Amino acid sequence: MHGVCGNGTCRNTPGNFQCDCNPGYRSSDIMKICMDINECEETPGLCRGGNCINTEGSFKCQCPPGHELGPDKQSCKDIDECSRTSGICSNGVCENMMGTYQCICDDGYQQTGLKSHCEDINECATNNGGCEDICLNTPGSFSCSC
Repeated sequence: MHGVCGNGTCRNTPGNFQCDCNPGYRSSDIMKICMDINECEETPGLCRGGNCINTEGSFKCQCPPGHELGPDKQSCKDIDECSRTSGICSNGVCENMMGTYQCICDDGYQQTGLKSHCEDINECATNNGGCEDICLNTPGSFSCSC
């Protein structure tokens, strides 16, 4: 009997047959064919931190943004953007957070629109920096002169 088992191999037994199913499949007691195992339903906790998606004969884990599949291929782990991205949060300190990061800028600096760097605040642009005459902007600060 060719193809009787579907996703498995048919083995002849006295007066009957048995299906030796491929990985990810199980023999149905009633129909004696190899049917897909839904690992997502049968294994609670599969794809910890993400979504389990059943596929024919297997499954895959889908991780949320800022996460990646762990070495076990069955769980999602946070990506540490601070240690992975060279030069991130220049003129400040990068703080890793679950699924994201933030820049804590040094005094005299503010986050850029991209939020990946800290740029100098031009104190002289607002009210001449409080200077009576000349305001001179410097990296992270400013000075007044006559």
